Amino acid sequence: MTIVTGKAAPVQRLSKEHIRKLILQCDNGDAVLTNQEIKKAFEKLQAFWPGYRARKGVAAADHNRDGLVSMDELDDLINYVYELGYSGK
Repeated sequence: MTIVTGKAAPVQRLSKEHIRKLILQCDNGDAVLTNQEIKKAFEKLQAFWPGYRARKGVAAADHNRDGLVSMDELDDLINYVYELGYSGK
């Protein structure tokens, strides 16, 4: 007989450093992140709507409004992703 207590095992939230590495893995090497590259990162995070999350991430981080996230803006993108609370499943 299995007893269910309603308590799940604690889930570890991804660190900002882990998020940074994951995002940079999706960069094509030109040191700017496109919406498609950010979408790929959200797909790796298993986001429910990666395209939506990518657009919101660009909006949160793209301070010069060029449609890209530069390395100078990367920390704001990382903060956006971190606040969403993704975990290492």
